[in-house]
Amino acid sequence: MAEDIRISFDIVGLDWAEVSSLYRVAFGFSLSADAMEKSFSNAYKVCTAWDGDRLCGAVYAISEGVLDATLHGLAVHPDYRGRGIATQMLTQIVKQLGDMSILLTTDPEHVEYYRRLGFKRHKATMALRFPDDEVE
Repeated sequence: MAEDIRISFDIVGLDWAEVSSLYRVAFGFSLSADAMEKSFSNAYKVCTAWDGDRLCGAVYAISEGVLDATLHGLAVHPDYRGRGIATQMLTQIVKQLGDMSILLTTDPEHVEYYRRLGFKRHKATMALRFPDDEVE
């Protein structure tokens, strides 16, 4: 599991090239370091996971801070998958969001993972500018 992993909510001092690299290896693509800095700096909450001084995971939430939040970019470095890091980060960021309603988008193969964490399909979520194969 993730016993040796440290969770942080502080973005001060993050190496944005390292953040970009994490997303590149986790997803096969990434925004630039500058774009990652902008995304994380504009987020309501950011949660990162660390193995010593190595960034091994991240997720962030966008919110107005009162009613609801949307989780984005849950990434775990491939070397660290299967150790409970994603679950630990999600649990911690959900706690940080208090009683807000929470939405997220995911790939179909990850739906059951989120169900196990208590997420449910939302009946009325709409999307714009998504690929045709991801919307009805």
